[in-house]
Formats: sequence, C-alpha cells, structure tokens
Amino acid sequence: MSTSRNQNQESPGPVRSQKIGLLLSGGAARGAFQAGVVSAFARAEIQFEAIVGTSVGAVNGGALLVGRGSELVSLWRENLRQETWFDARLMLRGRSPFCISEAMRVMVDRYGDVPKILDHPTELLISTTQWATRRNVLFSTHDGRDWTEEERILQFLASLTIPWICTEKVVIRGERYCDGSLSENMPFTPLVDRGCDHIVVVDPSPLLRSWRHRVLLPLKSFFGSLPFSTTRVAAGLIHALTQAPPVFPDDLQVTWLTPPPKIGARALDFRSLDVIDEGLEAGILAGEQWVASLRGGERSMENQQEIRSGE
Repeated sequence: MSTSRNQNQESPGPVRSQKIGLLLSGGAARGAFQAGVVSAFARAEIQFEAIVGTSVGAVNGGALLVGRGSELVSLWRENLRQETWFDARLMLRGRSPFCISEAMRVMVDRYGDVPKILDHPTELLISTTQWATRRNVLFSTHDGRDWTEEERILQFLASLTIPWICTEKVVIRGERYCDGSLSENMPFTPLVDRGCDHIVVVDPSPLLRSWRHRVLLPLKSFFGSLPFSTTRVAAGLIHALTQAPPVFPDDLQVTWLTPPPKIGARALDFRSLDVIDEGLEAGILAGEQWVASLRGGERSMENQQEIRSGE
C-alpha cells in the first residue's frame, strides 16, 4: 500500500532534482515487508541522499549499502530457515526464549561489510536508545569518528536489542544502548537536515498504532513515572507500541509504503515462514509500484522540458 502526501505539490511523483531520503522504521518479523520494498529499490538502482534505519530497518538499510539489497528477499528466507530464533529450553535457565540478538549477530557477521558501508556515498543513520537516559541516539556512518569495526557492528546490534526479549546487553564505550524504537521509531529530522525534500517511509507495523495506542498510553505514563529501571523499560516497550506517526512539515513530500492489512505477522514470530513470504512479496510489489511512479514522474518532467525547449 502506497500513499503520497504533499499539500503544496501536485506532481505524480518525485522528479530528478529532488533529494530523496529513506526512513526504515522497526518492526521485527514484520520487517519482511520492508525487505521486499528495499530489494525492489536496489534492483531499480534508486539512489538516496541518506537513510535512517531503526531496529530491523537498520539491517535492511545496511544490506542496501553493501550491495546486497537485491538479494535481501533470499537472505531473509535463507536465514529464517537456518538460524534459531526461538528456543523454549532457555526459559529453564531463566533466560528469554527469543534468540533474536544471537541470530542477528550471525547475519551481521556473515553479510555485513563495514568498510563498504562506510565508503558508500549514502549516509546511514542507525537509530538506538541510550539505556540510562532513554534518549534517542543516532550513529552515523559518515561521522568520521574512530569507531572500531566491532563497535560499528555493535551499533547495528544495539538498534535491534529489545530489553527483556533479547538476552544480549550492548555496551559501546561504557554506555549501554538498546532498540531505537523504544525512544523514536521514525526520526525523520536528520533527513530534513541533510536537505531531503522527499522522504519515503517504509513502515511495516502501522497496525500497532490503532487501538493499542488508546489502551496502552495511560500505562506508559504510569510506568515512566516510577524510578525503577525495570518499570522504565516497560514504559519504553509500551512507547514502542504506541508511537503515533510523526508530523512532517507541510512543504515536505512524504510517501508512505505500508503492508496491506491481511499481512498479519506477529512482531516476534520469525517461524511462520508462509506469513513472512507474504510480507516479502507484498513489499516487492509496493516497492515496484513506487519505482514505477518515480520513473513516470521523471519522464513527465523530461517531456515538459522538451516542450519548453522546443518553444
């Protein structure tokens, strides 16, 4: 499903002179839809000014920059079948049964190419949450800092690490970080700051912000007011489920790509491969449709320029 909202422009799609930013929000297993969209962008060789990725969005964005975007669908299918994402036996040892951190670490180690990401002309901003302050922290691949390759990998893993659900604690230079969606799932301001006048939002979990927003919002305020770290984490998790879509400036062209309602993958259910496949296919279709609108907009602008030059 694709929607474009722009109050000040009536053109059918973005034109060549625009700077396009890509905003990839979190969604865990629902990120399959997003992977399908990104693979369509990669095959069409769409160039973005900058990319912001939260949680699974950071992984999908990283795959695009290392040149494996077109393979993203097959990588998702291959790794969902190979890796262990859930192990009930871990509960007997007092641990979370979800092995998301471990499985994602294998994927990042196997397919990640940190030097290639750093050398790519498109900047990737990885959205994380600082544990102590619950503040949203963005790690940039173009920040020029002397991060080691391991620290760069940890930045990806931090964006994926959900407290209580993921067992791994990610610490980078003395500070603990966790999933970016606990603070801000769609931080679009950095894209505007980098001159983007058209932002493509690929949001795999729009249904989470419906009735849950009304039911859970009072609980977020209650838990957030308590001084204990565990209750503050609970507030963060509820915040991740209840965040309303961001309000964009009126002069900014925004395109939303979201899955159809029938794609109902549970956020942490990586084992329902048929549902994952539906998400991947729906994402490919949505991405291809947007690419077609982009190409149509470019052709329309070229025709207008030819007409003006002929006059």
